[in-house]
Amino acid sequence: MITRLLLFFSMLTVVNEATGQQVVLTTEPIDNDGFSEARIIGQDDEGFYVLQSNLPLDLQKNRVGFKTRKLRIAYFDGNLKTRWNLPVLPAVESGVVDQVVLAQNRLLIISSAELKSEPKMEIWIRELNNHGTGPMPGTRVAALPFERSSDQDKIRFLISADQRYAMLLLKENANGGRQVFHTLLLDSLFRPLKERNLELPFGIKELNLEDYKLSNGGDLVMLGYLNRKEKAKEGDKIKVSEYHLFTLPADEERFSDHAVRTADKILSQAGLVIDNLNKHAVVMGFYYDKSSLTGTGVFYGTLEFSKDASFEVKTHAVDGTQHQKIIGERNSNNSGGISTYPVQKIILRNDGGAVIIAEAAFTSEYSYYDYFTQSLIRHIDYIFDNVIVVSVNKDCSLDWSAIVRKHQESTDDDGMFSSFCSLINSDELILIYNKDSDRTSAVTAAVITNRGDQREVDVSKSGEHLSMLPTWGKQISENELVIPVYQKKKLYLSKVTF
Repeated sequence: MITRLLLFFSMLTVVNEATGQQVVLTTEPIDNDGFSEARIIGQDDEGFYVLQSNLPLDLQKNRVGFKTRKLRIAYFDGNLKTRWNLPVLPAVESGVVDQVVLAQNRLLIISSAELKSEPKMEIWIRELNNHGTGPMPGTRVAALPFERSSDQDKIRFLISADQRYAMLLLKENANGGRQVFHTLLLDSLFRPLKERNLELPFGIKELNLEDYKLSNGGDLVMLGYLNRKEKAKEGDKIKVSEYHLFTLPADEERFSDHAVRTADKILSQAGLVIDNLNKHAVVMGFYYDKSSLTGTGVFYGTLEFSKDASFEVKTHAVDGTQHQKIIGERNSNNSGGISTYPVQKIILRNDGGAVIIAEAAFTSEYSYYDYFTQSLIRHIDYIFDNVIVVSVNKDCSLDWSAIVRKHQESTDDDGMFSSFCSLINSDELILIYNKDSDRTSAVTAAVITNRGDQREVDVSKSGEHLSMLPTWGKQISENELVIPVYQKKKLYLSKVTF
């Protein structure tokens, strides 16, 4: 049975009588004063919080754009009425805002500031209430060491599923390409428990970290992709491309490195999720055979949170008929098949199985010399194609699969109108997306039952001129999703009820 999760999207108050969903828009645009970026960050019993910025909110680098960035937090009630909005400021004047998160029903501003007297980064937490009366005084929770000559990412805030533990993580790309981590484990009241300073054995050019998770036991887990050359026994260098899982148990002082591999298969796409019930990390995705690029399948890997645990991998081959059914006719000539689909989400089932959601998404970069302006012009195309949903059993055998056929393509916009939002309950998985990348396109929902049956419903029609920003939305209740949407070049908030 698929676990619960939900999102909602909006437009002018419209009820689709055929399918029953309702779409509602805010009466006024929300992008006034240049706040053109918006993310729904959470909700409480009375409404929900929206973080807004004049610059992209996806920037990972701590020092990019902070001199010109403006942030504000807005609070909306269940009827999409604005209750209040306030500027988001760091706890100290010399600091920068790293994250704004909702945890333990508390709205927290995470900020940092470099100490001038010594090479340390102060980290502050201050709280906002839902009455809009302004932030409380900040609390200094740590002063983490760092190298002044290094390049630091913004502070990450991780929290366990049961919210018993949280972690502040400062990653710096130090001299020589080293990846250094400074972590601070916090309790449920965000009081410091354990500080650790660690280093990974791989450099920034070799290892790309893709995901970070914190277990209910306070264990840090990171998934990364290693790409480097190593010396073979014969002395020649061979290329190594594989996933690695790094674990930092709550009671340990260093990372444990676990290669995600099998002897005869190349694990090409993977995602990470924590199974707190069984106390282990789960890495799932797709592979192709080393001996034949046409042989492909699904893998299911687990790692227990114990000191001497080893990574265990199960695989299941997908035969030609199943493979063509999964990827669809349009992609049937792709030799990589499902092994080229990046994993977007893994949903653990109650019976030990899991559902993998993957999307054929990639970028294409090109440039040319413009003789009129006498400059080099660079463009990036963003392509988001089909989504595949694969349900596997505990033994990794295939239960069912479904495909959502779509094609979204845009240039130089970070793919902001592409991809999808997922709404999940115990009976259905709903993927909501813009049917075409054109901003006047219709919005569609693909509905997939927990048995793999599939249908498609219209959320809005092309004449309504709505374009959703799918990666900006968030679930606020069991059957509602709030997501920003453009209508006639104005940014609104929308709520979709299924």
